[in-house]
Amino acid sequence: MGAADRSGVLVCVLGGTKCSCQETEELIRLVADALFMALPPAGVAFVTGGMPGVQQSFAGTSSSSSGSKHQHWHLVQKGTASGFGLGSDLEAGRDQVEKGQLIALVGDVYVTFEGGPGVAKEANIAFERGALVVPLVRTGGASSGMFDFPKGAIAPHAGVKDPAPWEVLGRKEASLAETAHAVAEIVAAFVRH
Repeated sequence: MGAADRSGVLVCVLGGTKCSCQETEELIRLVADALFMALPPAGVAFVTGGMPGVQQSFAGTSSSSSGSKHQHWHLVQKGTASGFGLGSDLEAGRDQVEKGQLIALVGDVYVTFEGGPGVAKEANIAFERGALVVPLVRTGGASSGMFDFPKGAIAPHAGVKDPAPWEVLGRKEASLAETAHAVAEIVAAFVRH
């Protein structure tokens, strides 16, 4: 992620190291596909922390869909590798704590699925500095407000004009496809502005 690469928008994907909610794996796939379709490959790159679970599922969807047209960066702890097979690993931090702090500082947008205290901490740092945080509330964990997740991130971001898609994020009765479309709509509107 050199200076030449930083002219676009960085969309970070945060989540647990395993999926606890039954529907999360499918929702990750649908959200990834919706984002790849809604966001231009030339101006958007995706960033993960190179972790198993949510981030690995997102990267797996990327490699088997139109997401392979976008740039993908995986911030990994020094001396480790993601093994994702798509995108580039970048060493960032001596340990998981330092790596988490760094990922919380680089993105413009953060999409969160489930998660624990680490996801909540990264989301708080990102939210406090003005990044758009889009929590998939229906997946539970940090993304539903647990572990001191930023309460302001559950509400529509100041830069988003239409609050209707935000309401879909927490509705269990909404289909997974509707939820994925809402995420893509929120992120695409933010990217356009």
